[in-house]
Amino acid sequence: MVISSDLNRFEQFLSDYAKKQRLKPANIYQFGLDQPLSVEEFRQILKLEERHFVNPTLFVLHRFHQTSGIIQNTFLKTLEEHQTNLGFMLVAGNQGLILPTIKSRCDIVTLRLPETKPLTPDYQQMEQTVSQLRGQPGCLLSSLIKLGLKDKKEKALVWLDLFLKYGYFQLASTSDPIWLGRCLKQALINHNLIEINNLEPELALDQVFLS
Repeated sequence: MVISSDLNRFEQFLSDYAKKQRLKPANIYQFGLDQPLSVEEFRQILKLEERHFVNPTLFVLHRFHQTSGIIQNTFLKTLEEHQTNLGFMLVAGNQGLILPTIKSRCDIVTLRLPETKPLTPDYQQMEQTVSQLRGQPGCLLSSLIKLGLKDKKEKALVWLDLFLKYGYFQLASTSDPIWLGRCLKQALINHNLIEINNLEPELALDQVFLS
């Protein structure tokens, strides 16, 4: 199982993995790239799995964290009993949405987001930003930090991760724990919405402090 929400980084990981395992591109089948697998699509995959594969073959199932409980439960038997020449790689943006029984049967690799210099402020910078947002109701976070035109999703996720780490340490000492706690809760929700539902990054950041 590969934990990643960045398709480009995953494709590089898959390429490196294929070379190491001596897998030919023609023997790698990817499913669920455009949208989560439906039950019917998954049934078709299981029919493919019944074929005899002479060469080592890999089935890559994208967006697995967005599949239904029915699919995940059905997949358990396939994970336990499949052909020697056939392997499965599950790609998930949030492993918290994967059944524990599936995770326990997988080797889990997490592809970390690369550090982004414009969005790695120290706690002093974070304190200044949060203080400004708290002191000016209606102030938009997107007007204080610039995501730019490229990699907005990844940059927004990095900023939210930093804010969550900062906020949890500040809860005990802040003069307004209710406000900060509410913002942290919304940040966690919007982090998942960006990853899973592709919520527009600037809107997601603004909603954290306007809730």
